[in-house]
Amino acid sequence: VFAQAYPNIEYVIIDGGSTDRTLEIVKHCALQITKKFPLRWISEQDNGIYDAMNKGIALAKGELIGILNADDFYEADAVEAAVKAFSENSQAGIFYGNVNLLNPDGTFFKVKKSNPNLSELYKGFSLQHPTFFVTAETYKNHGKFDANFKIAGDYDFSLRCYLVGVEFCYIDKVLTNFRQGGASRNKFSNIVEGKRVLLKNGYTENLAPIIRQWKKAAALASIYSSAYLLAKKIIPLSVLNKIANSISISKK
Repeated sequence: VFAQAYPNIEYVIIDGGSTDRTLEIVKHCALQITKKFPLRWISEQDNGIYDAMNKGIALAKGELIGILNADDFYEADAVEAAVKAFSENSQAGIFYGNVNLLNPDGTFFKVKKSNPNLSELYKGFSLQHPTFFVTAETYKNHGKFDANFKIAGDYDFSLRCYLVGVEFCYIDKVLTNFRQGGASRNKFSNIVEGKRVLLKNGYTENLAPIIRQWKKAAALASIYSSAYLLAKKIIPLSVLNKIANSISISKK
């Protein structure tokens, strides 16, 4: 965030009472950050990532709110691109783009594009939530994240907003770098919570074909991931990245 070209940014850091070096780093960087941006931070126990996100949204003062999780980082012009899209599409409530997927060790894996065909959103979460910039007005009018979800709260929020007519604006460029792993790495849990999202939002019929497709996609993604990790040991990374980019695993 500190490297962003756009100047009118505030930092809101939400820490879940961690016992690692998070607070040490925050305090060390606070002086440098506050020379450029307003900064507020809290460290306390929370009820998972969506509870933490809701706390951050509640503290944010800006018109447009972006959320970064641990290990993720923006492209240098990400905020500028989101603000430009907002100024040109002020009726939209959610702005989103594409991500660079990174391996757990930080090396590049592939670009993953969002699917701007929102009519297919019920088939699976095909948007890239780490790229989201949401207006404060949207959160105010349609609610924040459902903290009862552990990993599918972003899917629930997106589907809920789509169904009530919130306008989405697709920015066709990479906005965020996302390190794979973390809370969403359990594909089975993704499927279970994804089904809960559909039921909560009124999709009660013909779920079986969707669930089968999710399971098939999860199995293929697992195969691709295992093959990639094996290939990394014997194929130069530059060659492997070209191969990875030619294989689409973005649709569920």
